[in-house]
Amino acid sequence: MYFPTRLFPVITLLFILGSKMLVIASESNASELFKKSREALASGDCFEAMQVGIEASSAAKRTGDRQLAANILAHMGEVYECTGKDKDAIMSYILAGNYFAATKNMRRQGQVLSKLGELYLKKGILSMALSTFLKGHNLGMNHKIDSMTCTFADNIGIVYVQLGKFSIAQKVP
Repeated sequence: MYFPTRLFPVITLLFILGSKMLVIASESNASELFKKSREALASGDCFEAMQVGIEASSAAKRTGDRQLAANILAHMGEVYECTGKDKDAIMSYILAGNYFAATKNMRRQGQVLSKLGELYLKKGILSMALSTFLKGHNLGMNHKIDSMTCTFADNIGIVYVQLGKFSIAQKVP
């Protein structure tokens, strides 16, 4: 089969552009699905939010956009909490936190750690809540984010109070 060499650069360019356009389309699709899932959750339709959110998460992972994937995973934690799937919520928050850490988005990582710690606290898993809040506190201290540090200090105090360790709770900075 004869293939004109003069067309090879054009075909290669079309292939490259086509693949980039596919990624852009997928990213747009993931963003649109994410928006629909947030709207469903805001309207109280947790199961619709979950279905659309799972699609959004898959689409975001295909694009390789870790920031978008992290935002969707954090949202999915809230969705899973809404549907009573606390184990899935915990996994979503952990994954989102890891993605935010990889993208150096410390504020969002702190927000996810806060949500995770609050979920552990709600479930009565005080050791995990304390560990998560301490990790968030250290994150805030290391990056000099005072509001994060203060929020986690308050949460650490709450855990110590629930553990009956009032003297330690009073000493939390």
